[in-house]
Amino acid sequence: MQQIRILEHQSSKVFTLAFIALCIGLISIASAAILIKFCEHEISPYTTVFSRFWLASLILGVWQGLSAIYRQREVQESCQSSPYSGAVIVKLLLVGISLAIDLILWAWSITQTSIANATLLVNLAPIFTCLGGWLIWKRQLDRQFLV
Repeated sequence: MQQIRILEHQSSKVFTLAFIALCIGLISIASAAILIKFCEHEISPYTTVFSRFWLASLILGVWQGLSAIYRQREVQESCQSSPYSGAVIVKLLLVGISLAIDLILWAWSITQTSIANATLLVNLAPIFTCLGGWLIWKRQLDRQFLV
């Protein structure tokens, strides 16, 4: 019985942390367009997007480095080679370049139209992606995916 209480306490703690992370993510995404519009008077939207990528890369790089050091100390083994093949790395680079182009065009569209229009169009991207997959590659979408 004691173990069940401990598990319930840990799961509620995890749920609370996940909910807080979700709220922070929602606020960050919702305020991004407004902050880019404010920054437009001082710096270009392209510089803002570059700064966002640079800061995220710096934070994630430090996090990954500290995580690798921690794992190496814990396991006391030598570093293994990368589990990613060349094809996977090329695909990841293409996805990253696509994301960069998407954010640059979104930041540019904020300068050309209202924040609401630009944000609406960028958030419709999953719908256009599914439509493109259906039209171009004849990919069938099941009901669970559509819900």
